[in-house]
Amino acid sequence: MVSAFQKVPTRSDQPHIPPLSARLELEIPWKALTISPEIVFNARQSRVFRDEVPTAASAIANLSATYVFGARHSTHIIALRADNLTNQEYRRHSSLIKDLAPEMGRGVRLTYSIKFF
Repeated sequence: MVSAFQKVPTRSDQPHIPPLSARLELEIPWKALTISPEIVFNARQSRVFRDEVPTAASAIANLSATYVFGARHSTHIIALRADNLTNQEYRRHSSLIKDLAPEMGRGVRLTYSIKFF
């Protein structure tokens, strides 16, 4: 007989457990410019909770470039970042809305920053 305070073992996996993932990034500096290609791998997640759906494996390619130059009492930083270059549709297993909407597609962001000292 099991008492109310004893934990009953179950064979179900926990919800929203992220799959095995890896990130490979390379920084290539050249004078004031740094280029960083990146690939993010996510394995298939088939060990799911009773109400979850398995998630397919994915590999996403990103690229960023940063140019830094100095001036009197300041540093100027121009950064360009491109995410999901192949515009692959993928879903993040830990997302609560993964069954309704995939992650964002291709995106580009340009920023300019000034740091004073």
